[in-house]
Amino acid sequence: MLTTKQQAAAAKAFAKKWATEGSEKQKDQSFWNHLLESVYGIEKVEDYIVYQKPVKLKRSTQYIDAYIPATRVLIEHKSADKPLDCHMQRNVEYEIITEGNRS
Repeated sequence: MLTTKQQAAAAKAFAKKWATEGSEKQKDQSFWNHLLESVYGIEKVEDYIVYQKPVKLKRSTQYIDAYIPATRVLIEHKSADKPLDCHMQRNVEYEIITEGNRS
């Protein structure tokens, strides 16, 4: 587990590394894996986060970029130049599809 000081240093290094990355899809999983590992100290990221999680949105099934089941966090990864407004409402309407309620 990282100390507060180590975490702060890791967060600064992380922000510096990713400050110039602009592509949404090319490196989204690398971004989240790096954040969870280096800043939050998650050891087995593949057991902690699910990518391209199917969700129910009104009458269709769509996919969110990532989902962290332990904290129930939905992630929509967007490029720095993309507006987030339209995705905020969509996240409110999601129903996470689990094995028990798959349509």
